[in-house]
Amino acid sequence: MKVRVQDLLERLRGGPANVRVDRAASRAILGSLSLEQKREPMRLWRVPLWPAIALVLYQVQAGLLAHVGPEVVRFEVAVALVTFSALHLGAIEGALAAFCLGYVADLFVQGPPGLCRFVAVAIWTVVRLVSARLTAPPAVATLGWTLGAAACWQAAVLGGLGLVAGAGNGPGTIAWLSVVPQALVTAIAALPLHAGLVRLERATGGGDPGR
Repeated sequence: MKVRVQDLLERLRGGPANVRVDRAASRAILGSLSLEQKREPMRLWRVPLWPAIALVLYQVQAGLLAHVGPEVVRFEVAVALVTFSALHLGAIEGALAAFCLGYVADLFVQGPPGLCRFVAVAIWTVVRLVSARLTAPPAVATLGWTLGAAACWQAAVLGGLGLVAGAGNGPGTIAWLSVVPQALVTAIAALPLHAGLVRLERATGGGDPGR
């Protein structure tokens, strides 16, 4: 009741009535990037685990594409794991994992050096910051964030490949038209993948994810 009265007085005076809400939102954002998580330093040994999983998935996908053909819409392994690291891992572990995942992706994408590393860390930062202000069921968060991240990833990679190839030699129209279907495939496939990784995270971390 006291808070409501103060809110009303602020409005009558013409002052900002939503300062408390903004401060709470700011604390949520800063908290999502906090480096002072008590249990997280004990989990940093897992950082190599996530790029190792990505490497295995990339190899499995490469083997499948060798049989069905490279023109099939593929699953963006790095994107699904980067969004998982942003939504479920601690700040330090997640940031390091995102960089390592980008490094693994750079091994498979013949684009400008460091392109995938830069995009992976950028996606991790955006998802981490914005998801701190939004509340959504885990499945919806996984689907929505992975869909947007996969589309941005594809656009950035194709743009980078175009810069390397030069005018007239970059990705063609079909590659650009496959951005949305590929993002949809990645988002849908990320649902069971994230569910399995959450179980692995809890089993190796000894509790709930350290956000």
